[in-house]
Amino acid sequence: LELAKRLEQQPQAPRVRFLNLDRQALTGEQGNFLADEEEALVLIVDDAHRLDTAIQGVAGAAAKAKSIRLVVATRPQALEAVRSQLYQHGYAEQIEEPLRLPRWKSEEIHNLAEKVLHTSQRQHAPRLTALADRCPLLVVLGGALINSGAWPETMTDEDAFRERVFHSFKEDFLHTQPEVKRERLDRVIRLLSFVSPTPKNEALLNTAAETLGCSPLDVADDLEALQAAGMLVENREGVRLYPDLFADAVLLDARRVAWRQ
Repeated sequence: LELAKRLEQQPQAPRVRFLNLDRQALTGEQGNFLADEEEALVLIVDDAHRLDTAIQGVAGAAAKAKSIRLVVATRPQALEAVRSQLYQHGYAEQIEEPLRLPRWKSEEIHNLAEKVLHTSQRQHAPRLTALADRCPLLVVLGGALINSGAWPETMTDEDAFRERVFHSFKEDFLHTQPEVKRERLDRVIRLLSFVSPTPKNEALLNTAAETLGCSPLDVADDLEALQAAGMLVENREGVRLYPDLFADAVLLDARRVAWRQ
């Protein structure tokens, strides 16, 4: 997205488009778009590790269009598989060396901690840096927790820190919702942690409604509230809780509760 914004400011720069795929293949409309493209274009395919073999069709179509520059983003563990698919479908001699995004360094995390903390709370920056384990999201959410004053001075365990941060993240959202909806929304969040990603369709609404003892319209309303808050995202696989670390934390907590019961 940042690349697109920067290129749009340059009159002679290529356009940037993001290609949203499912796991099957290119749609007819997408295939025609690539085949007919004549102007310079940067085509970005994100989450390539989720696409199975669908990336092959993209590579084959894009390689035939001399005006298209293909940019593929993937998680490290899928890099070789994606590279092999590109190599076999038109990019045997055109693959650049991948750009790898390294983990943040401890000093970078510490600088971020100091930026998100209020001046009166800066003394907590070293402890926040250590507990966040070089995860920027945990620094930002943990920093907000510290700034609010809801920060146990004795907290030194990383797992307890994550649990506390994401519990606060969820509670902050629930408190913005009407009180009569909070308990049901909490249950919807826990249900989604078990089934995400899942297609957002009538089957999901009916199953969730039966499980939660409410109407499908209630579930649809809750999903819209979660999406509006940025806690639920929708892509080619369906809907899933967001961010991923929050989804993991909710699932772990739900499993603990189920195990105790």
